[in-house]
Amino acid sequence: LGYKETKDPSVFVTIKISKGTIADLNDSYFLVWTTTPWTLISNVALAVGEDVDYVKIKTDDKNLVLAKALLSVIQNDYEVLCEFKGKDIAGTEYEPLFKYIPVDKKAFYVVTGDFVSTQDGSGIVHIAPAFGQDDYELLKKYDLPMLQPVTRGGLFTNDVTDFAGQFVKDADDAIIKKLKIEGKLYR
Repeated sequence: LGYKETKDPSVFVTIKISKGTIADLNDSYFLVWTTTPWTLISNVALAVGEDVDYVKIKTDDKNLVLAKALLSVIQNDYEVLCEFKGKDIAGTEYEPLFKYIPVDKKAFYVVTGDFVSTQDGSGIVHIAPAFGQDDYELLKKYDLPMLQPVTRGGLFTNDVTDFAGQFVKDADDAIIKKLKIEGKLYR
């Protein structure tokens, strides 16, 4: 059927908060985990669990926001600065990781999703509606834009200038490298 096993990279990225619903977040970054870096190009929202406990922590170089239950992913010393529920940060706006494709409606803000868990990752899920069922359901619920810069053959379109014509999975390493150069890769 054309299926084959692939190895997906696991990355944590930091996404700068531009306008927090809680004033204490304005100097912070969301810590977001994904195993599909190529979908970050199509990110339009971040999802949190409505009743999940989140914290803002101070590390050596950045203030980070993540689920309290997943603090074990932090690799260095930190100090917890404040704690809040996911529903308290819904609506918080952030700077997009990539700006290849213009959006035609409100995007780049936090929404709540009942599928968000604290089993792994950071408790903050990146949303790219063209590439996931849960993501698509949030598109319908919140009227999010859908960014689809991938051909039927799985290649990035010319809109994605740095990776145009590349097979999406083959572009993962270059995308990770770009995130690292731009200071957006946590690990």
